[in-house]
Amino acid sequence: MTTRRAAWVMVSPALVAVALFFATLHSYRELFGHREMARHFGNSLLLASATTLLSLGFNVTAGYAFAKLPFAGRDAVFKLLLGIMLIPAQVAMIPLFLMLKQLGLVNSYVGVLLPSVASIFGIFLVRQYALTVPDAMLEAARLEGASEFASTGPSCRRSFDRSW
Repeated sequence: MTTRRAAWVMVSPALVAVALFFATLHSYRELFGHREMARHFGNSLLLASATTLLSLGFNVTAGYAFAKLPFAGRDAVFKLLLGIMLIPAQVAMIPLFLMLKQLGLVNSYVGVLLPSVASIFGIFLVRQYALTVPDAMLEAARLEGASEFASTGPSCRRSFDRSW
């Protein structure tokens, strides 16, 4: 019993680390050696990029509208969205799948993108941030002739720069 223990102690930790490193690399070589892996990686990259860009665009416009643009029922709709945020996502999974199946979007890129484009939490975060942008800054941009879209970007960027 002691000879086994003594033999184990005599093995260099560096040797064990090198052996584990090459064993791990072997698994990665085998994984990326398959032709399908590049396609899976490309699909993941495409879907992650598209989801991020679409979600960013939708959440920023909706959050800014809830924060700065007056419209009828704004507070009621926002409170309704906050109430919906309390419902766990697992409750909506099966009805969402059935709806996507009925629309014929199962096993398609649109079927993956559509449910993740709008995020109530993202809208909430952008709204809270847009509330910190001074109205005077937006009004000055409007007086200079900037559109609503053109005045939003620089004012948000200036406010963000000051927070860092």
